[in-house]
Amino acid sequence: MSARGVGAGIAVAAALVVAQTIACGRGPEPGPRFSPTRRLHTARAAAHEGHDLRMFVDHGSAGEARAYARYIEATIGFPADGSLDDLLKFCGYPALTSRELERLTPSELMQKIPTGLLAARFFAPQIVDVSSVGGPASSKDLGWRKLVALDVIAGSPAATKNLSTMYLLFNVFQPRAESAQDPYEPCKTNSARCSAHNQVILVPREIQPGADAIFWLVFLNADNGGVRSDHLTATFDGGDHASASGGNPVKSYFLPVACAQCHGGSAAEGKLIYLDSDHWFDRTQPGDDFADLSTSPNSVVFDGGKDPAVPRFAAAMEMLTALNRRIRDQNLAAGGEDFGLRAVDQWLAIHPASAGFADRIARALPPPSVDSDARQWQDTPDDRRLLQQLNRYCFRCHSSIAYHVFDKEAVFLRRNRMAQLIERGPLRPGGMPQDRSLEPDVVDDLVARLRAMR
Repeated sequence: MSARGVGAGIAVAAALVVAQTIACGRGPEPGPRFSPTRRLHTARAAAHEGHDLRMFVDHGSAGEARAYARYIEATIGFPADGSLDDLLKFCGYPALTSRELERLTPSELMQKIPTGLLAARFFAPQIVDVSSVGGPASSKDLGWRKLVALDVIAGSPAATKNLSTMYLLFNVFQPRAESAQDPYEPCKTNSARCSAHNQVILVPREIQPGADAIFWLVFLNADNGGVRSDHLTATFDGGDHASASGGNPVKSYFLPVACAQCHGGSAAEGKLIYLDSDHWFDRTQPGDDFADLSTSPNSVVFDGGKDPAVPRFAAAMEMLTALNRRIRDQNLAAGGEDFGLRAVDQWLAIHPASAGFADRIARALPPPSVDSDARQWQDTPDDRRLLQQLNRYCFRCHSSIAYHVFDKEAVFLRRNRMAQLIERGPLRPGGMPQDRSLEPDVVDDLVARLRAMR
């Protein structure tokens, strides 16, 4: 899941705690019954001024979220109104709080819990609002994440329900003027600078046919123990969509439907998303949206620093490798070979242990096992330029939804439709990319390169 927390959102969150708790629990309105095999990957057509249909990521609804919270309670026994601190107890960690998990560094956490815990902090370009609403993308807050994986303790309530791992994702936003400072430090003294929406995925020990491959949960600010929420806030639809009607680019996305858009399409096929350090690095290079980070002391692999030759960097990359191995195993168990599994396999293949950042062409996805003759990106000027553009403008969605832009065959098969949607732009029906408006010369170049693909 990709969350977009904002200052205003944090303030509103506190006011909505009671309403959200009720929404997650046994509210008076029954929601539709949840089934893990129901396909949730959909597109929502929204009427604009009564006649102009636009396609959006499906937001889901509060009713569906209520039904899903009740389903989780019935299936694994975690209460529909349980907090994040309650979930830690449920997984066998009664002495650990969500506040500690967020505020302690990965090394401090691993000293406190020497086995069964992995943690990494990193730059997250995909959660940044890159629209023109409120100013250019270069002025928008920077997005950073902290991922913690906790093994479920044997004998805990979660373990008795076939659960093996809890993945907890914190999202923090840093004003661009503070890019030279530690983005995680303000949270230690100011809860308003902590993660507003904390996303959790619970992974079963064994996946049964037709049963859940993952469970999704969202909690509010950890300072209050992480009150349960039925949604997160994000800019998936893109601020430039909202700008057409003077709207706010930040929208509410409800569990489980919104989560499934990126995570496998249904709970029975739900998948974790791999950590692509190379993409984070690409987005800070000259000419990209976050080039100012290249002069900051902060590395995109935050705890590794900027020098790939030092032990600190190697240790941080080893942590990402350990997490991606787990993600790869979960993807395999949840459905076998698809573009997500091929992508994490490729990351692991080109990142033995402490390897640094890889060139884009080296990251091209190899052909799938069922089509050994499929096209693959090549080290040519045309392929390099087109892949650079797709990596910047399309990777945010098309590394987890529908296809992966590093899969040349998948792009080739869609090239003409992609060109048409890019020509439309985000302010016309079905236009792409959803999250930003491109300059006319960028549109012309990208469209021409797509149509010239071989």
